[in-house]
Amino acid sequence: MHHYKPFRTLFCCTALLLSSVLAHSQTKLELQHIVEKLEKVYATDQLTRKELNEAQRTHGYGSSEFKEKLSLMNTQDSINRGIALNILDTFGWLDQSVLSPDANKAFFYTIQHADFQTQVKYKPFIEDAFRRGQISSHEYAIFQDRLNVRLGKNQLFGSQTAVDNIGNSYLYPVDHIDSIHRRRAEIGLQQLDLQLKESNIKYSFPITDNSEYDITLIGHFWNISNTAVSGISIWHGDHLIGESDSNGFLFTRYSFLGKEEITLTFRQSDKTVGQQQLKKGKDFYELYIQVKQ
Repeated sequence: MHHYKPFRTLFCCTALLLSSVLAHSQTKLELQHIVEKLEKVYATDQLTRKELNEAQRTHGYGSSEFKEKLSLMNTQDSINRGIALNILDTFGWLDQSVLSPDANKAFFYTIQHADFQTQVKYKPFIEDAFRRGQISSHEYAIFQDRLNVRLGKNQLFGSQTAVDNIGNSYLYPVDHIDSIHRRRAEIGLQQLDLQLKESNIKYSFPITDNSEYDITLIGHFWNISNTAVSGISIWHGDHLIGESDSNGFLFTRYSFLGKEEITLTFRQSDKTVGQQQLKKGKDFYELYIQVKQ
């Protein structure tokens, strides 16, 4: 029996070595499969948004073509979340040394384009990825801005804009607007006025910018035909705050006047067409009023 011991030892070592090689090869194959799935996630994320923008440019916001592309984008986003976030939950944010650039971006843009609850849940992943250099300063900035906007808080870098249902494009309120150019320059963003011009943003800053006022009001007023309604006045008690313009839009600032909550009343001529209660705690409020004309 002693005569065969060296052979057995050699056989065992060879088997272990072979097993290790096979295991390593399997890991590389699994990693390649993960990378390919993430690359597809990123590609579809960008493609559906490109198609949506093209539909808006060609057929207009709210057109049937636009709505179709919006539905397809939302469906694809849901599919992408199921893929990318499952990988993220299982393996963490894999190091960029083992991911292609597009696979790495799939994690960020899946979270960036997700619903509010998902963004809050995965915010620690975003912060850790930023600290490790997995995402750029620009990407970190637009994530923070979008999260702030969804919380009703002013954005820091002015990266978030929107278009309402009647075609009004606007910039969400920005914190300390006087230093916005410095903050954007620090993270490599172009000047804000250039971004707004290139994006054809119609409304950028509130008409009234009194430092004593502590909230921004963004009003949207339309009728049952989805047409803008002008001349809707906004009141707080006997105080006239402002009124909707010819585009059915209002962008102004106001104050809680030391109160925890206030009630706004919307009037068309002498007729009340709606009310909305605002509670202190947010930097801005959006007012959506459909006038039944």
